[in-house]
Amino acid sequence: MTSDNDEARAFRSEWSQTLAASADDHGIVNCRGGELRWYRFGELILEIEVDTRESAAFGLMSRAEDGRPPDGYYLGKDGKRVRWHLSEVLAAAGQAGPAAELKEMTRLSGDDAKNAQISLVASLVLAHKMILEEEIVRRSNGTESNSGRLC
Repeated sequence: MTSDNDEARAFRSEWSQTLAASADDHGIVNCRGGELRWYRFGELILEIEVDTRESAAFGLMSRAEDGRPPDGYYLGKDGKRVRWHLSEVLAAAGQAGPAAELKEMTRLSGDDAKNAQISLVASLVLAHKMILEEEIVRRSNGTESNSGRLC
């Protein structure tokens, strides 16, 4: 098992500050085995889940509910899906190249991989905020795009 060292925490803090400076709102939830940091950009919520036990990180996208991440995990209280992996949303929004790069990156583990995953998730969201928000609004309204599917 890889420990979460000071350098890895400092790296996450740097990216967290970069995202927070661009976000309308943000927060941190400490959970068993890691932490979840969320950032709101308009109606778009980015959640970066950092699993310190697995030494990996990944990005989830959702639509803000009252300015916050929705209740539930993948499914909301009404049983409808409320969260999607960033790679899935990118692919559906016509960004197959970045989606494939992210999907490949999420297969890795270790402190270096975790830091690279956080960096890639953050940079992709900052670069594609508008189209990601449009796709998340479509999905949450039940009108998912079928373009750019990876599977």
